[in-house]
Amino acid sequence: MDCTPEPPGSARRSLLRQVGEGSHLVRLPSFGGTETFLGLSALTSESATSLFQRLYQFAAEHPELRIVRQDVFGVVPDASGHVPKAYRLNGAEWPVTWVSEGNGGGNPVAGIQIHAVDARRVRPVRWGGRVVGTLFQDECAEYCVLAGLRPANARATRAVKRARCWSSWSKSWRKPASRSGM
Repeated sequence: MDCTPEPPGSARRSLLRQVGEGSHLVRLPSFGGTETFLGLSALTSESATSLFQRLYQFAAEHPELRIVRQDVFGVVPDASGHVPKAYRLNGAEWPVTWVSEGNGGGNPVAGIQIHAVDARRVRPVRWGGRVVGTLFQDECAEYCVLAGLRPANARATRAVKRARCWSSWSKSWRKPASRSGM
């Protein structure tokens, strides 16, 4: 397989874009398959449950897709302090990054984005007892997508959190035993 990137505007690499109320879907061919990016924005007064149901409905309609990462934006706890939860589909595991900033609409969750691939085996990367990444490959490369890495002390400064998180991750990644569960 020729892994040379195709020039912009090439007819062989077509982009599919669908925009609807509260959704934006982009599909693009990649070497040996298709990559899908889906953005779901919360509709006016939409509950977090309803927003996640839209994601799960999309996933059910496209069983060929494997989610490699999910980002949840504008998370606002309810009056009791409860934060919405993302549930897995049929035991599938992928990393989730929760971003609390950026919710101007007042919904419990402002939006969700996913990155998914088809026709490939996606393996979870585990760290500290949870999934923090995925591994997958095509004919040209192997990919590792990391998301949702967080330090033990959320109240530390950003610089300290970043340094401790990276230090802990890089130490465990170097150990062969930590990769055997992938």
